[in-house]
Amino acid sequence: MDAILKIRLTDDDKILCGPGTEMLFDAIEQTGSVRRAAEKTGMSYTKAWKIIHDAEDAAAKVLIQRNPGGRDGGGAYLTDDAKKLMATYKDICSKIEKAKARIIKDAGL
Repeated sequence: MDAILKIRLTDDDKILCGPGTEMLFDAIEQTGSVRRAAEKTGMSYTKAWKIIHDAEDAAAKVLIQRNPGGRDGGGAYLTDDAKKLMATYKDICSKIEKAKARIIKDAGL
């Protein structure tokens, strides 16, 4: 038996971070590009930008540093605030998953 939990960090009903944000930000960190990160995660480029804008709006901070494209290709990377947010989110998720497993085990399920 298992319980499926989806953890979202919110601020005034604005999603700051959730599973989609984590997946996208990890892909941006790996690829150096919002477009390639969207492709890698299977989400549309428009959805990727919506996630970024929503997170930045909720955080009231720039989370993805953009270097405009053009002839030299541009790129994107996580700011220090974004890295801190992702580390906190992953830590919270890990602790909740451990607590969930302990509760299920204690219930004898």
